[in-house]
Amino acid sequence: MQDEWKQMHGRGMDNASREFKLHCVMHNIRKIVKVYFNSPSYHETVHQKEQLYKDTG
Repeated sequence: MQDEWKQMHGRGMDNASREFKLHCVMHNIRKIVKVYFNSPSYHETVHQKEQLYKDTG
């Protein structure tokens, strides 16, 4: 997924700086989430939970 982020919406250096930092934080969070959901430990945990809840349902 691409943001298509082309310009700042805030006026002034302070607002533009805040907006850029927020954009960077969100970009890094997306990267972390992507790595986490593709990790073997995540898939193992989900599989264990499915087995646990399958027996109770």
